[in-house]
Amino acid sequence: NVIASVPHVLMCWHKDAVIQGYMLKRTQDLPAISQFEFSPERIERCGSQVLKWLHTNCTSEASTYWLLKERGDERLQLYNLSALHQFTAGLGKSSADAQSSADSCGGSADSV
Repeated sequence: NVIASVPHVLMCWHKDAVIQGYMLKRTQDLPAISQFEFSPERIERCGSQVLKWLHTNCTSEASTYWLLKERGDERLQLYNLSALHQFTAGLGKSSADAQSSADSCGGSADSV
């Protein structure tokens, strides 16, 4: 919210898909209602670093990317899903053509 200059956030609580309540809070008040200690400045700094990293690594025009962070792993992994699209589009082709597409798909995911 800070990076996008969003002054407020609306939180909604639900249980079993039934809304239990709402709360409107100022962005600057969010750290005080958290049960976890965190530094808004550190989150802003880390978020900015991730955005710069994505800008540097998402280089294919009109592509879809998948950003993955496994639980307990500090690394971010970025995959370009364009090759997957090419592979699935080729599934209607003959088996030799599909195998060729599958081979080209295997090495084209970007992991950073």
